[in-house]
Amino acid sequence: MEFMPIGNEQLLTIVDEAAFCETRYRASDIVVPFRFEEEQFENYKHIAARIKHKDEIAAKMTKFFFEKTRNIVPNAMLDEICGANEIALENLRLLPVRFAVCGYALLPIWFAHRNGERTFCGKPLPEKLSPCQKLAKPLFTPMSPEGKYIAYDEMAKIIGDDPKAKKLIRYSKNLYSYLAGYCEEHGVVLGGAEFQFGTDKNNKIVLTGPLCTPDTAYFWPKRHSTDSCPQFWTTSLLRDFVQEVKSSGTIAEIVLEQTRGRFEEIAHTLGVIG
Repeated sequence: MEFMPIGNEQLLTIVDEAAFCETRYRASDIVVPFRFEEEQFENYKHIAARIKHKDEIAAKMTKFFFEKTRNIVPNAMLDEICGANEIALENLRLLPVRFAVCGYALLPIWFAHRNGERTFCGKPLPEKLSPCQKLAKPLFTPMSPEGKYIAYDEMAKIIGDDPKAKKLIRYSKNLYSYLAGYCEEHGVVLGGAEFQFGTDKNNKIVLTGPLCTPDTAYFWPKRHSTDSCPQFWTTSLLRDFVQEVKSSGTIAEIVLEQTRGRFEEIAHTLGVIG
């Protein structure tokens, strides 16, 4: 899976999604900015790549939610037999925008608010806002090819087709609404989710993967108290480890195992695996 760094500064300073290229894992429970040294960043990539069964869990979750959302938007999954950590997808022309919907004040939104901004992606923010606070309405937060959060007008300009842009917003919001509702029924909060769309040979909009995985969504237990930032089902354990050490020694195996456990826990909680 590929992921673009968010600007040149993003490799050293985590001020947005705390996501890095190649691994697409988020240290998403940070509530204040912190810095990675270059050596730490390299260790982070190296360690994250060693998470066991990562691709298998992501493939199972993507297949599972593709099946459940077929009636919302066509998807690229093909009826072909693949390995446990594989999924056959139709070849699409990927759209040069990353689509996301946030139902809660995730870090990019909260950081913007803390810095005095009262709009995000062209939409108003409340005067008072806490990290991971539920928003009055889910917020559509598209990103440019460079990973910059953008408003609707800029997104439509990149897409080059206003009706198509509006349809993509509707698809994204409908997907998030369904997935958030499904998660809530299983005792999980879906704070936000990212979607990737493309067009097929007939220029029809098609959803591709990954979908609703720990790579592309923010999950936390519904039972969590709203008084503090929740414990995300992500690779925050890896972030903590990399901050404290300068090598990927044997202790990393414990961290990897705990992170894998988090991934398996969310897949099990949502009924993807038994």
